Amino acid sequence: MFTFNDDYFNSFLSSLLVGGSLVLTGCSGDTATTPIVTIAPAPTQIVAPAPAPVDNTATLTSNLTVWQNGVDYYQLGSYMVINNTWGADKFGLVYAKDYTQTVTYDMFTPNKGMSFTWDYPDTPYGDGAVVYGYPSIAWGKTALPLSGYNTDNVLTQVKYITSWTQNYNVTLSGDLKYMNLMSDMWFFGSDGKITGEITLNLHPSDHILYWADPKNFFGQQPDAHNHEFFMDGVHYNMLVTTSYGTETPQRLVMILPTDGSKNTAGTIDWVQILDILEEHNDIHPDWFVKGIEMGVEVQAGDGSMIVNDFFGSMTYLDPMTNSYYTFG
Repeated sequence: MFTFNDDYFNSFLSSLLVGGSLVLTGCSGDTATTPIVTIAPAPTQIVAPAPAPVDNTATLTSNLTVWQNGVDYYQLGSYMVINNTWGADKFGLVYAKDYTQTVTYDMFTPNKGMSFTWDYPDTPYGDGAVVYGYPSIAWGKTALPLSGYNTDNVLTQVKYITSWTQNYNVTLSGDLKYMNLMSDMWFFGSDGKITGEITLNLHPSDHILYWADPKNFFGQQPDAHNHEFFMDGVHYNMLVTTSYGTETPQRLVMILPTDGSKNTAGTIDWVQILDILEEHNDIHPDWFVKGIEMGVEVQAGDGSMIVNDFFGSMTYLDPMTNSYYTFG
């Protein structure tokens, strides 16, 4: 057992005094001092408000604001979003009265998540050969509808290409029979003028299935002939003919699945296609190319296309440096 006398206790208590005292009154009226214990209030935590979500989307509508060769467009790097209503304009349709067509895209990643919507007359124009619009995304040195007749912005010549692929994944909805999902590319001569075109019809419309069948209209054109090949698990007809309705002969190559299947996702090997055409002397290795364009040829009705993913890449030999370059 330990005992403390008053002097020891007072000395011990005095040693606890820090920064002030608290007066206590006991029953006997005696007073004593004790340390003040101060607890600072917890600091108020200021939480910064969450930043407003960044909206990178923008919209192109058919009452065009940037007009060149009949299209409204947005370009970032090797990709270009295109709102093309050439058929509607050509035949005098009035925007918001006779039709609408809108493109919504992300300004920093225009090749992913882009959305096209349209509403055209419910029936095709005339015999169905007219395309009202071709909303699309392009890849290459320049967008094809804006390129004009020149070779200043070409990528390379056919003979220098070693690889050229296109990956695509889209979602279509609406009046599907009037939608022709098509990847399109053009050839140019040394004078910059168009020498040929390839249309790869991935999700053919009813009209294209009939007209581009080797037994029907385009198959009856001058010099028409057909090649068959497999690519990405799909069996294709490659119908080659002289372009219909042009003043100077051009090669028109129309490629369709032999069974009329509809393909909204896959990989396109453009070198495989070019090799077949070169082998049969259907194209010239000195011809120039600029890029590819993929979109929906709309003949009638309403619908939409969402571009979940679209990617292009080409490797070619630069004859000036004798080095290989990859674009895309």
